[in-house]
Amino acid sequence: MQRVDTTTAIGALPSDEPGGTPGFFTKGDPGQGVNATIPGQDWYNSIQEELAYIVESQGGVLDKAKKTQLYTYILNLIVNSTHMAQQFLAHEAVVPDMTVVVDAGVVGINTGSGRVYKSQQASGTITAPTTNPRRDLIEINGITGTLNIVTGTEAGSPSAPNVTPGSIVVGYITLTVGMTEISNQNITDLRAAINNDAHTVRGMPIEEIQNNFSPPAATDLNTLKQSGFYRLESGNTNAPSATDYGQLIVCHGGGDTILQIVTDFGGGDSSEIYFRNGNPSDVGGSGDWSPWHKIHHNDNAMVCNVAAPATPLANTIYKDNIVKSKCSIYTPSGTPTIVEDFNVSSLTDIGVGQIQINFATLLPSANYSVSGIGNTTAPYRTAFNNETLAYVRVYLYNDSDALVDAASTWTIV
Repeated sequence: MQRVDTTTAIGALPSDEPGGTPGFFTKGDPGQGVNATIPGQDWYNSIQEELAYIVESQGGVLDKAKKTQLYTYILNLIVNSTHMAQQFLAHEAVVPDMTVVVDAGVVGINTGSGRVYKSQQASGTITAPTTNPRRDLIEINGITGTLNIVTGTEAGSPSAPNVTPGSIVVGYITLTVGMTEISNQNITDLRAAINNDAHTVRGMPIEEIQNNFSPPAATDLNTLKQSGFYRLESGNTNAPSATDYGQLIVCHGGGDTILQIVTDFGGGDSSEIYFRNGNPSDVGGSGDWSPWHKIHHNDNAMVCNVAAPATPLANTIYKDNIVKSKCSIYTPSGTPTIVEDFNVSSLTDIGVGQIQINFATLLPSANYSVSGIGNTTAPYRTAFNNETLAYVRVYLYNDSDALVDAASTWTIV
């Protein structure tokens, strides 16, 4: 949405022209000497500013590239008003004095800035009227959730002052001359007045409609930044493979970080779940999206940080059946060297055909199994001994049971 920006537009709102009697448009009737209605600059500017105010009064910035701003900010007013009936209750202080306390609540739900949670707030000291009663307004800023007291005017029959643009009224205080404390009897709750239980479309609450979306096919998931639940179509970009027609959850509570979780359409035991996060430029961050990560569960080879039970689950890896160490050893001239390894700090040459593999990280138990193979020019066999938490020793024999150095040796623990 944007104000008119053609080359003939001017930079400041002109003064209103003298007008006639307010009325209605007509196409005119030349035969009867009735001219067609010319709206004029005042009418066009009035309509433009009325629409722009809906966005700007809530802290929004008009953006020509966005074609749904008016919808977004009208919906935000409705949703914030609906939420008021369950939160931001205004009441007396624990020890009544000339302050008002407003309970916690959430605002800023659909303005692009994310949800803002405000804890319980207390007003400053409110001054009692001196001559006549006064009615002060209790309001909450629709973007920040900050409490504000708008002071009214003293009068024999006082009325509440005007609401601050972009704020939501939660109640008013009726103040009498010389009073020294504000009690609940002085506070009128207006949250029920602005709540409307009929805020539904085809039986679905507006809050739910707001956060449930079905983007079109071939959507770039990088563009789905508003917190909510999405039902995906096919052919999406920046999405995990095989997630067409799946479900997407977006968590973006404001700021420059975001989380996305997506499922495939498979259902049952074949379901897969993926997630990614980051602080990409798409949400104002200086970084990028992380890669998509697959979440493992007990139907797709789950990795457990627990010991295997007596009857292990199928397709499940437990911490006591994960490879603890491996080593590829090359011994070209009697001195063993590491070619490739996992969790090996060094090798100790004990003697001909004897190599000690030292672990980089101690093993959790000395009750482990070792397997290996050596490559020599003659028949051979391997044996292992002295298994400890810190190392294991490998022995290589030829067919005469004599220790020999193998050109290459591979072990796994």
